[in-house]
Amino acid sequence: MANKYNMLNLIESSLSAERCQRNWNESSIVKDQDIEDIVQICTNMPTKGNKETYQLIVSKNLDYNKQIFKYCYNSEDENHLENVNKNIFPNPQVAAQVLFIWISNTSINDNTPADVFMDDVNLSVGISSGSAALSANSYGYKTGFCKCFDSEKLNTFLRKTFDISKKERVNLLLGIGVPVDDLPHNSSITEFAQKDHDSYNKNIKIHYKN
Repeated sequence: MANKYNMLNLIESSLSAERCQRNWNESSIVKDQDIEDIVQICTNMPTKGNKETYQLIVSKNLDYNKQIFKYCYNSEDENHLENVNKNIFPNPQVAAQVLFIWISNTSINDNTPADVFMDDVNLSVGISSGSAALSANSYGYKTGFCKCFDSEKLNTFLRKTFDISKKERVNLLLGIGVPVDDLPHNSSITEFAQKDHDSYNKNIKIHYKN
């Protein structure tokens, strides 16, 4: 694993973060200090007005993360539901050695309309999670985002362990860990997981003004 003082080139790290990692070497560990560094980096990132727009759950418990994995499917997608009924789940990126979970805070008492505050929450989570992924890949790990989950069931599950209210909802998940050697990022060997996943290339249009 790369030492934090010998970080990979940031462009290489961004290319690594671009691909959702869907398999994990469960015998490998993510160093506690690396986790703490990533936590500090992502929570240092700006929020609108520097307000506390989200909470962060960090789970280093692989068995717990595997339980969360079984709530990570689209409850409105017929294909997902068909597979779930067969005990096959689509998002093994969350069954990682470490799982970051961003929780949306409810509106704070500053007269900000609820819809505007949620825009601020989503912006803050996007900035924070992007920096978490980039820094994790800079340390030599792999990452996988997940926005697909049964919100009601996942929140109910998390409330059994964490002090979050019914109104404070999961916004985004990010698995962090060590991949299986010589296995494509979009293939999974996690028990109960969908084995292969589509992966596409993107081409973002860039506008310059000199």
